[in-house]
Amino acid sequence: MQSRALRRHHEERIKRRVKNYYGGLHRDDPRRVGQMAHARKLCSCWMCGNPRRYFNEPTLREQREAARRRRAASSAHGVPHAQP
Repeated sequence: MQSRALRRHHEERIKRRVKNYYGGLHRDDPRRVGQMAHARKLCSCWMCGNPRRYFNEPTLREQREAARRRRAASSAHGVPHAQP
């Protein structure tokens, strides 16, 4: 378990970093800086949120995993694949 001093140190470090997010949009608002330190996204609208929720599409991570599995399956069957 972290000590209180270490936890506070990390919280201040993260707050200093997020002050520059979005071009310093919320630099002067300590409440918004604190919110962004705990949750990096400003909102969960259709542009920022999970694509599966709004468009029924796989996330980027899931797309990468599917591509990796396709490459592994094609190489296991002796089918050459194009290198990206």
